[in-house]
Amino acid sequence: MLLPSLYALHEDKLIDPELRIIGTARSVLSDSDFRALGKEALAEYLPEDRKNEEQIDSFLRRLTYQPLDASSIDGFDRGLYS
Repeated sequence: MLLPSLYALHEDKLIDPELRIIGTARSVLSDSDFRALGKEALAEYLPEDRKNEEQIDSFLRRLTYQPLDASSIDGFDRGLYS
């Protein structure tokens, strides 16, 4: 439910256009895999009157993904682009 809420802020122009949204979890995903999950969540949870393909595509371009296990300190020193 977080991504649909962030999408609404994006669509309403309430967040900076340069803001990137970085997802993280233990799962190993590519940025495109994460964006596909985001697109599925938006398709399922957005009200019909909020579904604007151009805005959705623009929002999905904000998304990046970084695998990380929060139960270990390993990886916290790794930069997003390392």
